[in-house]
Amino acid sequence: MYLTYHPNAPRIASEYIGTGQPLELLGWGVDGVVYAHPSVANAVKIHKNPESFQRELAAYKRLYQNRVDKFLGLSVPTLMFRPL
Repeated sequence: MYLTYHPNAPRIASEYIGTGQPLELLGWGVDGVVYAHPSVANAVKIHKNPESFQRELAAYKRLYQNRVDKFLGLSVPTLMFRPL
């Protein structure tokens, strides 16, 4: 189950967004879980460890630096990073 990766992920995501309500789970995988923002078309990902976060952040930076906004016909999400 996804919560084995980070048992506090639902609470962390809710606090990060600033809402007391439960968030809709969009998906999970090897590196973490993703929740929908309740009022806008955004999402928040809670990584299971700092290393997976750093790898993903580096990938988003490379995409941005190379002005990649589509890949194989799919839109690349825009990174909105705010440290806890």
